[in-house]
Amino acid sequence: MTSLSFTVLSPVVFAQTDPVEVELATNTFDLSTFAGIVACISLIVTQLAKTAPAISEKAILKILMSLAIGIGLTFFAWWLNIAPFLGNMIWWQVLIQGILSGGAACGIYDLIKSLFSKQE
Repeated sequence: MTSLSFTVLSPVVFAQTDPVEVELATNTFDLSTFAGIVACISLIVTQLAKTAPAISEKAILKILMSLAIGIGLTFFAWWLNIAPFLGNMIWWQVLIQGILSGGAACGIYDLIKSLFSKQE
C-alpha cells in the first residue's frame, strides 16, 4: 500500500513549482526552435486558408502551401541566424529542414495519405 501511495503522490510533489519562478506566457513565436517554426507555419497556413476558400476545400493545396511556407520560413530563420540549430548547416540541409517543418505543420500522416490515396 505504501508503494502505491508513493507512486501516486510523488509526481504531485515533484511537479510543484515555486510561484515566484513562474513566468507569464507571451504571444510571440520563438523561431529559434523547430517547434516554434512549425507553430508559425501552422498559424500562417490556417490564416491563409480562412481567406481563400479554394485552399480550404482542397487538402493538397494546404499541404503544398505548408511545405512552401515551411521552406521559406526556415530559410528566413537560417539567413538571419535566428535558429541556432540551423547555424552550421548548408543550404540543402536547410531545405530538408524546411520540408520537414512544413510536413510537421500539416501533419505527416495527412501528407502521405493524400499523396498515395486514389483521388476521385
